[in-house]
Amino acid sequence: MRDAREEALAQLVTAVHRMIRVTVATHGDRTASSTRQLLATLHSEGEMSMRELSAALRIAAPALAHSVAMLEDRGLLTRRLDPSGSRADMIMLTDAGNDEAEAWHAQLSAMILPGLAHLSDDDWEVVAGAAARIASFDGGALTVPPPSEPPGPRPV
Repeated sequence: MRDAREEALAQLVTAVHRMIRVTVATHGDRTASSTRQLLATLHSEGEMSMRELSAALRIAAPALAHSVAMLEDRGLLTRRLDPSGSRADMIMLTDAGNDEAEAWHAQLSAMILPGLAHLSDDDWEVVAGAAARIASFDGGALTVPPPSEPPGPRPV
């Protein structure tokens, strides 16, 4: 049974996901969400290795390599060898990639705004306060529970 905090977070995550999905579909954006996630992750986290990026996005390495190559061809990101000598590729956004990520967030916000036109100024103060608090999320505080069963194929 979930407590009130868990329920509030579940409702928030569901509502935000739906709001973005419906808005993007309504406006006809055909860019893959994995591409948007890749750009957004590099924009917020900075340079990452292919392995780190694959784990962060939960995208298999071959699919990620394809996406990285496509975005590199578009001039949105670049790669270089890890300076630590591990011979791993480090992936980072170019200036154009940073611009693209920032422009998408601004465009998405502008597209969503009409769907929230019914909110009052007081409501917007609540939204701004909640956004600031949620932005303080500390991923380092998360713990992973030990597996309850041996690793193996997950049910489909």
